[in-house]
Amino acid sequence: MIPLSIIVFACLGSAVACFIALKGNSPFNLFQMFVCVAAAISYLAFLLGQFTKKY
Repeated sequence: MIPLSIIVFACLGSAVACFIALKGNSPFNLFQMFVCVAAAISYLAFLLGQFTKKY
């Protein structure tokens, strides 16, 4: 279940950033994009940091 959520959340974060970028380059849109990308990266880092090394 976790690998599926990693793929879905990465794709969802990219799609949201794309739609925000299509709205224009106002400071508020850039702030929204920053928050979206930061949330996606922190969630993915949190999930990937929990995995144990297998070698």
